[in-house]
Amino acid sequence: MRFLRSAAYVLLITLLAVSMTENVRAQSASTSVSNLNYPSRVLLGRGATVTFTVSYTKGYNGDWLGIAIFDNDATDYARGSAVASPTDCDSNAGTEYSNSAICGISTLKDSASIDVTFDLRFDTVKSYSLQAAAVLLDSGINLIDASWSRKNFTISVTDKFAVQVITPISIPLTIDGVPQGLASSYLEMVYPGSHIISVPEMVNVSSGKRLRFDHWSDGSTSSTNTVHVEDDANYTVSYVTQYKLVLITPRGAATGADWYDEGATAEFSVPSSISMSGILGTLGGKYDFQGWYENKTLVSSSNNGSLKMTGQHSLTASWAPNYATPITILGIVVVTLIGLTFYLVRKKPRPKSFKSSEP
Repeated sequence: MRFLRSAAYVLLITLLAVSMTENVRAQSASTSVSNLNYPSRVLLGRGATVTFTVSYTKGYNGDWLGIAIFDNDATDYARGSAVASPTDCDSNAGTEYSNSAICGISTLKDSASIDVTFDLRFDTVKSYSLQAAAVLLDSGINLIDASWSRKNFTISVTDKFAVQVITPISIPLTIDGVPQGLASSYLEMVYPGSHIISVPEMVNVSSGKRLRFDHWSDGSTSSTNTVHVEDDANYTVSYVTQYKLVLITPRGAATGADWYDEGATAEFSVPSSISMSGILGTLGGKYDFQGWYENKTLVSSSNNGSLKMTGQHSLTASWAPNYATPITILGIVVVTLIGLTFYLVRKKPRPKSFKSSEP
């Protein structure tokens, strides 16, 4: 009797242990969705590839793993297909469910991680609210407790792309010949394909400052840029700042007045002397260069000067009259005339004097 009681006791303990083990295994069933990767925006008709990882522990009752992408709105959804690796995935392309793409795996390990790829197709321009989900089911296709997991995400389907153009200041811009107004940042929705973005070669900032077009961020060096749009795109236009050099001279002609890139060295000049007009010029009178002045400050005393262009500049040439040669010539003429006059006076014969006689 004691032996029988002992055997019954052992059997009871064994059954309890098995039952407890089964409960633990059943309660340990779980799934998780991670590493969700998807495009936030796709072009209508091109579809989207969505990938994620499903990790599961099947527990005691897990016989079938369901993986799906659902449309939360359950309105417009083009069907999709899925491929799971390394385990084959029996794909339901959505023939029964218009708002889902479903993948089922019936050969399960106790636990594993599966990388899944869904290729989705959309038939309406809208923002889709989607859900990546995984669930463990038993042989009766019943949900196992605590095994349902999901992640929500959104894909916007569009028939146009966003093209943003960024400029240093507000400038006029055209896209495909259509003026876009004045702004330093433009955002335009365009259809896929080639488009022409045009900006001015020169942009006046002030009377002495302007911008010269240099290049686009895509490398184009033409202010009229033909771009091929296949996705959202950003284009930045770069300009070089230029400053104006103004040369003012009341005498002669100055060279070097022009627009210069910021930081460039401007070279300018005038003749060192200018002949006077009229008789004084004929006699050698001239104006001698004295210096270049800006706001009454001497910039250069040389008639051939240079200046680093860090801003706009207006230089005035100063001149001083030089009468040395005319004075010398006039002095010689005067002295010569005086001497000649004196000589002629002395050489002039004197009249003879006659005595009167009485008859």
